[in-house]
This record gives sequence, C-alpha cells and structure tokens, in this order.
Amino acid sequence: MIPIVLARHIRDGLADYMETTFPMTNAPFKGSIRSLARNGSSLAQSPFVSIKLPFRVAGKHQQFPFDECLHPQYRPYAHQCQAFERIAAGKSTLVATGTGSGKTECFLYPILDYCYQQRRLGRIGIKAVLVYPMNALASDQAKRLASLIYNRPELRNNVSAGMYVGQQAQGRNDESKGMSESSIVTSHGTLLKNPPDILLTNYKMLDYLLVRPEDSQLWNGNDPDTLRYFVVDELHTFDGAQGTDLACLLRRLTDRLGTSSRELCCIGTSATMGSDDDADAIRAYASKIFNTTFDTDSVITEDRLSASEFFDAESYDYTVPGPEQADELMRMESDVDQGAYLRTAAQAWLADVPELPVESAQYRLSLAQNLRQSRFLALLIEQLSGSPQPIGVELCHELAIKDARFPNFDRQQQSATVDALIALVSYARVGTAEALRPFLNVQVQLWYKELRRIQASVVPKHGKVAYANAIELSKKNIDNYLPVINCRDCGGTAWIGFAQKDGRIAVPDLKAFYNEYFAYRPSNDLVVLQPCDIDAMPDGANNAIEWFCNRCMKGQTVASFDPGECNCPECGTQRIPMTVHALELVAGGRKHYRCPFCAGEQSLAIVGLRATGQIGVMLTQLSGDGFNDDDKSIVFSESVQDASYRASAFNSRTWRFALRN
Repeated sequence: MIPIVLARHIRDGLADYMETTFPMTNAPFKGSIRSLARNGSSLAQSPFVSIKLPFRVAGKHQQFPFDECLHPQYRPYAHQCQAFERIAAGKSTLVATGTGSGKTECFLYPILDYCYQQRRLGRIGIKAVLVYPMNALASDQAKRLASLIYNRPELRNNVSAGMYVGQQAQGRNDESKGMSESSIVTSHGTLLKNPPDILLTNYKMLDYLLVRPEDSQLWNGNDPDTLRYFVVDELHTFDGAQGTDLACLLRRLTDRLGTSSRELCCIGTSATMGSDDDADAIRAYASKIFNTTFDTDSVITEDRLSASEFFDAESYDYTVPGPEQADELMRMESDVDQGAYLRTAAQAWLADVPELPVESAQYRLSLAQNLRQSRFLALLIEQLSGSPQPIGVELCHELAIKDARFPNFDRQQQSATVDALIALVSYARVGTAEALRPFLNVQVQLWYKELRRIQASVVPKHGKVAYANAIELSKKNIDNYLPVINCRDCGGTAWIGFAQKDGRIAVPDLKAFYNEYFAYRPSNDLVVLQPCDIDAMPDGANNAIEWFCNRCMKGQTVASFDPGECNCPECGTQRIPMTVHALELVAGGRKHYRCPFCAGEQSLAIVGLRATGQIGVMLTQLSGDGFNDDDKSIVFSESVQDASYRASAFNSRTWRFALRN
C-alpha cells in the first residue's frame, strides 16, 4: 500500500463522484463542484503525514531479565526494558507508547515470568487479569499469548491462560478446552474447574464473574495475595461512565479477594493516552481508576532515534528532483501503474537506483538502504518532528528554506515530489527477504467534511459560486446563501428558497425548508432562481425575468432592462437579471417536482452528500485502487444500530460501484 497516493486518489474519486452525481451544465454552477473538491478545506484537507523513526533498542549492557523462561529473538526496546524493571518489581505502570512499540510485551513478559515462578512453587489461582475494551482485541491477544507459551518449553504445560467472554459460552463448537499453539482455554466449564494463571476478559464479563454464583467459582483458588497484576488495555477508552464502572469494578474485585488495590501491580496501556507533557494528568486519571498511587516515574513513553542517529550523514545523497521529473511524477501519481510510479520516484530522489524488479523483496530492501542516505528525507523527518502535518504550502515552504534547490518548483510540483519520497519510504522494507518489516512507520490521515446542509452564494451568471455548510456561515452573510437543486437529466442547476411575504427569497430555517421540500405539498412557497443573460434571451421572454438584488435578496419585475437602472434602489448593489418562478409539483403516483429547465420527471435532487455516501465512495476507491495491495478496511461507528445500517448501505453501494466499473 502507498497511502499518500491512495489519499490523493480518494480525494479525486470523491470529486468525480460528486461531479457525476450532480452534472452542472449552466453558469455559474458549471465546474463549481470540482472547485469545491479541490479547494483547501471545503471538502477535504490536504493529507496529514507523520514519519516516525525506529524505537531505540536497549544497549548491549542491559540484560534481558526473563531469560530463564523467555528467549526473545530480538533485543527489546529501551522503553520496554524500563517497563520490565518496574512491572517485575510490582510497581504500577502506565505504558503510553505508539503503535508497534511492543506495549503488550511490556507487561506480558513480566507476567509470564511471575506465573512461571509461582507455578514452580506449586501455587494455583488467577495471578493476572487482563481487561480489554472489545472481544476482538482479547481474541487477537489470546492468539499471541498462546503462541508465546507454546513455543517456550519452560512455559508449555506449566503456565495456563484462559479467555472468559460472553461469546465463548459453554457448548460452542469452537470452544477450546486446552492450550494449543494458536488458542488458549475458552471453555467456561474447563476454566471454572481449573482456573488459569492468566485471565483475559472484558469489564462487563468481569462484573458477572463477581455476581453470578456459578461464575464466581473461578476465584475459589485465589488467596488474598495470589492476584498480583491487573492490566487494562486501551485505557483511554475507559472514560466517562465506562471509567466509573471500571473503577467500581476493581474495588469490588479487591474486596471479593480480600486484598488491596495498593498491593496490586496495576498497568494501563494506550497508544493515544499522552506524552511526557501530559504525565501529571495521566497519573491523576489512572490513580482514580485503579485506586492506587502512580509515582512520578510510572509513565513509560516512547524513546525513538533522532534523525542524526538514524541517517548515514557520512555518505549523504543530495539528489533532488528537477522540474521535468516533478511534472512526470504529477502525471504518474494519477495513473494506475504502481511499479512505474515507484521506479520514476526512485530515479528522481536517489543517485543509486536498485537494478532489480520493483516488486521483488531485494528491491525493497535495497531501497531502504539507499533512503538512509537521503539528505532531503532527513530534512523532511526533522520538519515533521514525529507529529502529523499536512503536505501543503507551509511544509513545502519550510523545506524550501532548508534546501536551496527545492524552490525551483511551484507548490503543486513540490507536493508531488514530496508525495513521491513518502511513497518510497512506505514501500521500502528492512529485515530479510523471508521476513520483511516496514522501513519506517508512515501514517497518513485524510480528513473529510460531510456535505450536509450545504448552501451556495447567490452570484451573477459569470460570478464564482462559493459553497458552505450552514453552521459555518456567519450572521452577516448567511442570508446570501441558499440551498441548490440539480437536474440529473439536463444538468440544470439553480438556487431554491422560500418566497417571503416581504418579497425576499430566503431560507430562515433549514430544517423547515427540508420538511417543506420533502412534504411535496401543492401549496408550498418554494421558488427557484437562476441567473440569465438578457442579450441572449429570445424576444418576448423578458417578462419572465426580473432584477434581483443578492444583498437584499429581493426581486423586481420591470418592463425593460435598462443597464443604467440596474442598481438596487434600497442598498445600491448592482442587481442580477434572474428568472424566478415557483417549483412545479407533479401529483399522482410518486409525488415529485418537475425540472424547471427541461421538464424532466423525478430528476431533481438537492446538492449534498452525507457521510454514508462518502464512505461508500472511499471504500470503493480503496478496494479497486492499483496502489493498494491490502484491501482490508475498518469502519467505526457510534452505535450498534448505526453500524448495522451502514454495513448494509456500504455493501449495497460498493457492489453497485463495482458492477458499474
């Protein structure tokens, strides 16, 4: 996957969809949707990009503390060693490091070692509870834990783990009654008879384990000092009412076991919980949840290499693309040939291009070695500083200051060349041909705005239409904006509003407007406005035109159009020749409005696009794009009901799009 190019394609795909859905053929609307999609933040902002350098690996002088039962293939990160030391000593700890930083190993290795030592002493009972916000996370971690235990001879058949969640009810065909390489114990009956050393669950199920008589047997083997670790994964998700529930639940658990939360080693993990600057707030929040004290060193944050440490400064490659290469990259970025694009990008940014097939593992490994010598990549990463920034004018300006050869391009060329460099970083790999790993962690965020309650400014025929969401408009200019209707048959487009008693045309309340429009009542006051060219009107048609002031939002019918009398008598604004007439309702069968331009039936639509439609377009673009070799997507929703609706909507929409393609 080349995420930066995908982000550009998604943006263009959504603009294409909008133009196809609302084919505007008349001035001043023609081309306005494309301008809306391309304009700054009207529809989507420029992609935000972060490129994070690798985590610092522990020094050779730091010994791995759990060699007796665990034998990792790689040296742990420095922040992991810091966590190992605290957690093994039973000190409550918060791990606030980024994605891919090994947060799970931070607490899992000390817990496994503790369970191993306790089983050697013959102690039974649950020694660690791992709470996950979702069953999917628990299931994913269960597979990792099963593999870790199975592949360590000291742990296999010695340390046990079980998952107690609602989905794994007694009698299911997929329940597991024993440990294996890919699964831990999930059978409720088996767990109740032989409680595991490590219990994976969610906070709701943990509540049942304390109140239901049958399930509470799980704790029968526990003494007051048996449970040592209580871990909450994705701690940031437990806020508000859920945080209160979790806090009360932990207090009930310690009361049930006759122990104190201050004697537990409480651990919270999160990739988005905060940084060193937020340490005090994080500790205060965690102290309330876990009912224990977190000392000043309890927050473990990530420790990454600096650019000067990572890049090979002694053999810097100062290659920068030229204007012709920038133009070629702009052209190929909109194409579908990923291999050709990457070859062109490598030739533009690297002095030494691997002479290998682009799709081969060796090419990707060689690409990573060459990128470590790129001076401009070092400058880019220093400028990003590990935090997401938009690939826009400001970033390109700062890079141009740092590299004197970069200002030779215009802004569009600069963005295209930066895109190409980020694409190379995304494609490069380290490790071995059999086990490739990402060269650097590249994250691209694309922020979209839902086009609901959208309105357009009333302008002359040769003016420039501006679109805006109603809630973004100030009281000063909201009266100059009206909703827009479009005919799918002829492409005719016009403003629409209510004819007021004082002669104004306005939409004081959008909700009332939508209710009236979709009520399809014969006596409504809806009218459409369309600017026209007086000189192009046929003889005798002037009586259908009136002068319209887009400041007062009033029209005036006149016998003849004298350019010398075009100024509004009330405010002095130059008025617009405009056709204004009522929207015609067609009753019988399915009620609808007749197109005022071509008399088409059932072809009118209000311009706008809701989130479900937008995401459907994005999913289609993602699944069919040549720069995406991993067509998996996750869509998060606010509620179960909303998710079930949107799932079917996305399925239907993407199927139709695929068939249309």
